Amino acid sequence: MKIVLDTNVFVSGIFFGGPPGAILEAWQDRRIELVVSLEILAEYERVGKELAAQFPEVDLSSFLELIVSNAELCDCPPLTEPGVRGCGRR
Repeated sequence: MKIVLDTNVFVSGIFFGGPPGAILEAWQDRRIELVVSLEILAEYERVGKELAAQFPEVDLSSFLELIVSNAELCDCPPLTEPGVRGCGRR
């Protein structure tokens, strides 16, 4: 199953565990596949860095590197009109 993780689920899983952490574990165990775009990665990093300032013991960069090397990257063109945009594989 391929999924796109909401930013809040991603950072909550890294910093706090719980059900969001279980989703990240499922990805780590290859029970699900993570799909991201460059925009999503940038948002993960931006929001994650805000929390990392409060939790310096968490190594956010290692999680981001895992996503870059193991998630499916899709190329999502900018919206030209309101609606849902489709992702094309890179």
